[in-house]
Amino acid sequence: MEFERQKVNLLAKSIQGFVKFVNRSYKGQFHHISNPEKLYRLKLIVEEYNFSGIGSELARVNKHVWDGRATGMLLDRFKSALGTVAEYIENNENDLFIFTARVYTIKSLMSSLRE
Repeated sequence: MEFERQKVNLLAKSIQGFVKFVNRSYKGQFHHISNPEKLYRLKLIVEEYNFSGIGSELARVNKHVWDGRATGMLLDRFKSALGTVAEYIENNENDLFIFTARVYTIKSLMSSLRE
């Protein structure tokens, strides 16, 4: 169970990193995005699904001991949210291409947890 706990903690850090990346991008650090409205919508979707809260809660719940029940509920909630974000990024890939690698990494971590 220790290995599962470490994978969940890595996923939590990746989620929090994704949220920070979206926020930094929106605040103007990256000027290469041609349509800022699409980035703003991505930021709103991430906030609406509370990615930051889910990432923090996953890290808190599994900080010292593996909690499979609470982790499972949080992962189910996050899976549907990630599907929406991934679909939005895929539909607007010309403008939001920089986020595809982060989403792919998070999806990969999610699939390793569901085995």
